[in-house]
Amino acid sequence: MHSNPLGESRPLVGIVIALPVPGADPLDELAGLPLALRTVLTLQKEGVARAVLLVPEGRSDVAARLQSDRRVKIPTEIFPCRTAAAGLRDARDLLSAPFLIARAEAVVDPAVYRALKAHGIGSSAAVLATKNGEPVGPLLSTSALVDALGDADLDPTLDRLTREGAIRSMDIGAAWAERATTPEGRRRAFNALFEACRKPVDGIVARHINRHISIFISKRIVNTSITPNMMSVLTFLLGIAGAVSVAFGGYFPFLLGAFLFQWNSILDGVDGELARVRFQHSTLGQWLDTVSDDASNLLFFVGLILGSAAFTVPLPSGPFPLGRYLGMLGWAGVAAFILATVQYYIEMISRGTGDLYAIDWEFDKKPPEGLAGKLLVFWRYVLKKDFANLFFLGLAAVGVLPLALFFIGGGAIGTFIAATLRNIKKRRGAALSPSG
Repeated sequence: MHSNPLGESRPLVGIVIALPVPGADPLDELAGLPLALRTVLTLQKEGVARAVLLVPEGRSDVAARLQSDRRVKIPTEIFPCRTAAAGLRDARDLLSAPFLIARAEAVVDPAVYRALKAHGIGSSAAVLATKNGEPVGPLLSTSALVDALGDADLDPTLDRLTREGAIRSMDIGAAWAERATTPEGRRRAFNALFEACRKPVDGIVARHINRHISIFISKRIVNTSITPNMMSVLTFLLGIAGAVSVAFGGYFPFLLGAFLFQWNSILDGVDGELARVRFQHSTLGQWLDTVSDDASNLLFFVGLILGSAAFTVPLPSGPFPLGRYLGMLGWAGVAAFILATVQYYIEMISRGTGDLYAIDWEFDKKPPEGLAGKLLVFWRYVLKKDFANLFFLGLAAVGVLPLALFFIGGGAIGTFIAATLRNIKKRRGAALSPSG
């Protein structure tokens, strides 16, 4: 059970006002989810342990839709009501500790809820999230707000208490917030949801090319029945096709294989984007994405080794069989890749996750200074799949794709050494710790 981060012993409760407003119904869909369900799932992800749903009287469809969705893991209680104030008064007995209030039509950055919890309530009746002085929807409240409602509705009461100084405002800063009550507001909210899929760990090619394409695709399939796992499988099939193509050797098979492998890299972002926007994350999905990604890389490496066997470079003394020696380095890289991957998987299993980014690297926090640090930063860019795949496509275009085996082999061996040294350091640290 989630504890209340505001210092209370009771679980954190989230009120979801799922009532129709001009321009929006709680069951209106945005990016594949009804507005009310999106709000519940956002609160759940942000640590709310219990949801109180204020739904319109006579609308059993709203309650049924929210309670039947398997993604909702927290207990929910339904309060049919005509107004938000009436629903809050009915739910008064559940609201002794500070609680969050969210509105279905207000689609906001999850960081807004985190900021409200971190801000704390103090002696105020509520803390209202605002942007440029205007309320954006969510608020952190106490039962004092409910007691102050009287016969008035929620918004007039908020205005009155704000004027009286009983409610404080918290500006959300750089966080985003949109009202899905107009076509323009829904468009902005839709775009904001997908823009939030960009990651700080995205490489330079992913940031400037791949992510633009994957988000473009994700936006157009988010309202279909295509699941993240389906996209993981499709991406894997592209990787297999690329590996088979390069295994034949020759200019056009190399070019086609590298082109397919580049699309494998681009589409690799779609499953995660769909999962994030539609709250379809799962440990199985994480593992499917991770294993299919690693397997497609491994198959491409093997295919390239096989296809490069006849690769030669002209020398005055005759053709030099460079492909043979690159293949040796490539096989060493394949072995190193497998050994490094096994180490990662063991740690991921111990952490109960299938997400490779759950592994902490000290380098990501503070790279070494001087030339060594600059070289490591360079190799980090080269070894990231987004950069490597586009680089391989460039090599294929000029007819020298087998040279990629130099980077593949060297990079895989370096990654294996780094993973091994990291594990040795962790074991030594555990042995020296008091609990070890």
